[in-house]
Amino acid sequence: MDERTHTVALFFGLTPKGGGVPEDAVTKIEFATREAVQKVATQAGVIKAVLQRGVPATQWAAAAGQVLALLHKELSDLSIPTLLVEGWTKYEKFREYCDEAKHPAAERNVVPLFKHTLTSTHKPAVELRIDGVPAGRVNFEVELSVTIESVSLVIINKRFMEALPGAVEANGTVKCEGIQILEHKLGKFDLPGRIRFGDGYPIDPFAKTAPPEREPTPQA
Repeated sequence: MDERTHTVALFFGLTPKGGGVPEDAVTKIEFATREAVQKVATQAGVIKAVLQRGVPATQWAAAAGQVLALLHKELSDLSIPTLLVEGWTKYEKFREYCDEAKHPAAERNVVPLFKHTLTSTHKPAVELRIDGVPAGRVNFEVELSVTIESVSLVIINKRFMEALPGAVEANGTVKCEGIQILEHKLGKFDLPGRIRFGDGYPIDPFAKTAPPEREPTPQA
């Protein structure tokens, strides 16, 4: 699994130009965009004047498309492997491997973790502008939940270096202004190969570590 290609945007099927979204979801985003602009119109004369002149339906649809494209950009920056390893750092059992007296820096440890669920919630927002003037914002809430039957985590020098997962299940939702617009579920499936974390992901972000010296390995 490559963190550059396995992103939250791809999980939900979003495309760079805002595609991959059901028509009813686009309609809800368009409605949320209108509502956000209309709330601000009472405080901004420029926006109020634009609304008074009338905004064609095609422009509202285009605005919703731009909001979706910006949402895609936000979710493309969320790597699923990174979200998983961030979840694993919260397990107390791994803190032991930050103790150099017990586990020297060069020691390679393979630590199993059995069935567990990792949940990650994000709240991106898209800022709206009309003629350069702030025109409100559209708020989203994205939740991704992954249940893993078992995983073996390779730890070297206080860092997660790679994960060897078994079967997983995943589901996620996207809400726009509190209204669910997307849901995606993946039934149980086996992840092939392994997940590598480059120079490693620190178990404790405040611990001082140096990336272990190792030969480069091909990606699975």
